Amino acid sequence: MQLVATRRLEGSFRILVALAATRGRMTHAQDIATAAGLDVVAVRQLTRVLERARFITSKSGPAGGYRMAEDPEAISVMAVLDAVEGRLEIGYCTLRGVECPPSGVCALHLPWERGAGALRASLESLTLADLIGNFGAQGDV
Repeated sequence: MQLVATRRLEGSFRILVALAATRGRMTHAQDIATAAGLDVVAVRQLTRVLERARFITSKSGPAGGYRMAEDPEAISVMAVLDAVEGRLEIGYCTLRGVECPPSGVCALHLPWERGAGALRASLESLTLADLIGNFGAQGDV
């Protein structure tokens, strides 16, 4: 099993990092696309999701564009993951491959649930600002 970010999630983080770097200035989709290494169609699709989640705001017109709605310190990686991909849930039995019944859960259910909780806690403590700090050192999101 691999935990791999989808292209949609990776693109969302790239957009947020690019917008955070503009320090609150309105930025056009094409400029975001260039900074994030994405095509403008993907930027327009993902900015709708990010705006619905209230991470960014937009304004129409020549002086419009997109900008951060919140401080990068206030946005957790887990909040972005939840908004873009849906809430991380343990729903299926890891041994049986079916939904776990309330009674008679498999032997892996509770450890799996604890592991998912630890992952969630770790990603909740990591902020967009932390990614931005690592972006300069790593060269990639």
